[in-house]
Amino acid sequence: MTVVTVIGCGQEGTSWVTWFSDQGLSVRIFDPDTSAHFTAENITFHKTMSDAVSGAAWIQECVPERLALKQKVLQVVQSHCSTDAIVASASQIFTIKQLQSCAVRSEQILLAHRRTDCIRLLASHRNPNAFVDLAQAFLADAGCDVRTQWSGHLVA
Repeated sequence: MTVVTVIGCGQEGTSWVTWFSDQGLSVRIFDPDTSAHFTAENITFHKTMSDAVSGAAWIQECVPERLALKQKVLQVVQSHCSTDAIVASASQIFTIKQLQSCAVRSEQILLAHRRTDCIRLLASHRNPNAFVDLAQAFLADAGCDVRTQWSGHLVA
């Protein structure tokens, strides 16, 4: 079973956990606030971020909208995840450039926004085409319509 990780289980993180779980993926969660409750058998909580991201194919960052926090979390994630893992932020405020600016591997980070009818990926010039193709294929294989935006142009 493909493993995904969600970092942060507020409202946005919870929606990602539910969506990934509904697609039959193995979902790992890391959140210092342990009040979130899920009953699906394919969802597990982890006490450390390093354990949660180890071996994950997709890592979805959903921490509060504070740039320094998001950047630090992305750095920690990248220090423990596979170099071929997809690392996506759910930020609604910060740009992909801001999130990639202090990353260990900037080319590994995308923005991913869940919508009712699709997931929208936002990529930058730092993301290789092959990496973006991999992210699109991952989501399509999970049963999602994916739309990707490059430099302000929407690509279906």
